[in-house]
Amino acid sequence: MYVSQSSSDETVWLIGFLRIPQAANFTFILQTNGNGALFLSSNDSPANVIKIADVTHNQSNTELLQGNIDYYLLCVGSRIGGNLVLSVEARMHETTLTATTSSLVLNEIQSISVIATVVAEEQRIVYSTNTSSNGTSEVQSIQVGLSTFQIGFRGAYTALLTGQPTTDVVEAALNDLPTIYPLTVTVTATSTRYIITFPPEMGDVPLVTCISTSGNAPVINEIVQGVASNTAIAFSLNGMTTDYIDFTTNVTQANLTAEFNKL
Repeated sequence: MYVSQSSSDETVWLIGFLRIPQAANFTFILQTNGNGALFLSSNDSPANVIKIADVTHNQSNTELLQGNIDYYLLCVGSRIGGNLVLSVEARMHETTLTATTSSLVLNEIQSISVIATVVAEEQRIVYSTNTSSNGTSEVQSIQVGLSTFQIGFRGAYTALLTGQPTTDVVEAALNDLPTIYPLTVTVTATSTRYIITFPPEMGDVPLVTCISTSGNAPVINEIVQGVASNTAIAFSLNGMTTDYIDFTTNVTQANLTAEFNKL
């Protein structure tokens, strides 16, 4: 559950994985005082999410979840004026035991002890710049039909966008993502597509993703492949990326430690 104390406009993402020990039926309930939507993936991949609830229908249909499988869960909420409240509730349905017992059953109890020495992992990163380059900005295009949609980048998704929002609205939504901020992208448009230009510091980046209510799948393409500018550096761990650090002046032990501790 997320409860905001801020009075500014805000957008919040709740992202996590759900894993249960055995198969069961679940109902999910979205609670918010703003706009919001709840998405569930059929596995641990964000690319397979489907919308199961929103502010209009805040309770999902019955979802059968299999045991010992990671399910990706994404909840997005936004509110003008802040003070956002956002929560997700899950209820497992009761099941009836239909099998009969033929004789006295004794439960087997096993005790497992694990004795091991904990060793911290150490990694060494060697970096250098062999050439001076201004870099090349990555350029991507996205075509999405008239619908309610969200654009994602490296696992984080924008607030809900409806219809054909202006380039300023799309640009602001993307620059609000923690996987882009404090850097910024620029967005232009043709009659059918949005054109997203990334800063050269980011180099070659993965394609953006899109969740849409349209019957036609969004079309996303790379127009120009980015090349790093050799002016900034960032690190990734388990899908999370640090802020970009000035490559020549700010790569200090203190700065690197601070950035890794934010992940």
